[in-house]
Amino acid sequence: MKKLAAGIIRLMGGFFLLSLGIVLNCQAGLGLAPWDVLSQGLSRILSPMTMGQASMASGLVILLFDVLVRERIGVGSVLNMIFIGTFIDLLNAVNGRLGLIPAAENLWTGLLLLALSFPFMAVGMYLYMSPRLGAGPRDSMMVAIKRRTPVPVGVCRMVIEAAVLVVGWLMGGTVGIGTVVLVLGNGPAMQLCFKLFRFDVAAEPNQSLADTLRTIRRPAARAER
Repeated sequence: MKKLAAGIIRLMGGFFLLSLGIVLNCQAGLGLAPWDVLSQGLSRILSPMTMGQASMASGLVILLFDVLVRERIGVGSVLNMIFIGTFIDLLNAVNGRLGLIPAAENLWTGLLLLALSFPFMAVGMYLYMSPRLGAGPRDSMMVAIKRRTPVPVGVCRMVIEAAVLVVGWLMGGTVGIGTVVLVLGNGPAMQLCFKLFRFDVAAEPNQSLADTLRTIRRPAARAER
């Protein structure tokens, strides 16, 4: 139970840092990553839905798809869907009142905010993935499609993100040079972070919801004896 509790705390910290990175990207005004373009686009056509609520809504649809195709879902998958969107809205609300992260007024300020987002997102990904409590709904969807097609996983990811990017852009999401930088830079930044923390993402499988429930039930069963 202590290990599970520590893992959930790490998850929440990771979600918060990821969300902070997304808010930094928004304030940079140079373009968002594909899934964030979709969330922003959805929030604009479904106003007064917020960007965080749009992220949760799309995450729920994708999570239901993952369940239908029998992909391995963990507690981290469910919490990912709920809390990244929640933290985005919370950070935007706080920033709107306090102005801690001002919107970029020129290209150089935008590039600075964009650069600052990379370490937050990379460390956030490490904290979220290292407890191995389940992949996010979007990553699970990518894996599900890869398992059912002969297409390499990298190509699957590119095709999915390209489709998401186009749909989000058509709905009014922000696309620009920052989008290109994020698409090309997120992977290497994450790999560098994993190397620094000596984390091998493929070393162990993620826990499913059933595995986590068994972990919770064991202490209760011992107490009953």
